[in-house]
Amino acid sequence: MAGVDTNSRSAAIVRSIVALCHGLGLQVVAEGVERSAQLDFLAGCGPIGVQGYLLAHPVEAASAASEAQAASARARLSLEAGSRVPRHEGVEFVQGSITADHVIINGTVRGPGHARELLELQPKARIEGDVHYRALEMHQGAVISGTLKPLDPVAGEKPLLKLAANNH
Repeated sequence: MAGVDTNSRSAAIVRSIVALCHGLGLQVVAEGVERSAQLDFLAGCGPIGVQGYLLAHPVEAASAASEAQAASARARLSLEAGSRVPRHEGVEFVQGSITADHVIINGTVRGPGHARELLELQPKARIEGDVHYRALEMHQGAVISGTLKPLDPVAGEKPLLKLAANNH
C-alpha cells in the first residue's frame, strides 16, 4: 500500500489486483493503510477490507475485540463516504449493511446483516434489521430487532441455530 497515493504504477498494480480478485469472487483485504490518501484511493477500488495504523494500532488482548469492532466501523464509514472519517475512540454503532462469510458482532448494527456462512452474535450484539445467515450462533444477551432469514440450506440440511449461554 505504501505508494498507491504517490506512484501511478503502484496504484495501477493495486487496482488490477483488486479487480482480478473481485472477478474471481474473492474478498480483498488491503494491509498497511497508514494515510488518509491511501484510504481515499481504496474507496474507489470497490468493496474491500482494510487494516493498518490509520484505523487502529496494536492493542492488548483484553481490548482487541472492542477495538476491532471500532476499527471496522471507522473503515466501513470511511470507505462508504469516500473520505476519511476522524478517528473516534468510542464508535456508538455501525450504520448500514454488513456482508461477509463469517461475521462476529458485539455492538450495535443499524441495518441488515448478511453472513454467507456463520453469523456470531456476542452478548452485547444489537441488530436493528433483518438477519440473513447459513449458521447463526447467538450468545445470551444478544438482541435482533428484525426477521431471521436463513439462506438456502445445503440439500437436506436445516439451517444451524446455536444458542450459547454464559458458563460462569
